[in-house]
Amino acid sequence: MRGDGLGIFAGPMPELGIVAAPWEPDVSLDRGDGKVRPEFVAAALDCPGYYAVALDDQMLLLAEFTAHLDRLVHVGELCTVIGWRLATNGRKHEAGTALFNGRGELCGRARALWIEPRATT
Repeated sequence: MRGDGLGIFAGPMPELGIVAAPWEPDVSLDRGDGKVRPEFVAAALDCPGYYAVALDDQMLLLAEFTAHLDRLVHVGELCTVIGWRLATNGRKHEAGTALFNGRGELCGRARALWIEPRATT
């Protein structure tokens, strides 16, 4: 939805064990040469990780996030972002994410650690 962050709302693809979403970077993310600024590419990699590990939109806090950018994408280029669960250990959930450009080339990947807040009594 325009005006709501990056507009990345990953949905489940149970047959593949991932979540995925299309992403068409807005012109407002241009670094001046038609490519998306790196901080927004990294932010796009963050989005599907939450959806990969959150059950029923539960509250999770991002504890660690490490991204590697292989190439920048172009503004207006239809991309795909995916996320998948790597591991769960108690309140800790690890997710992997990846961003592919319109030609299917890997543009970036990330690993995130999400934490469930302690229950309050």
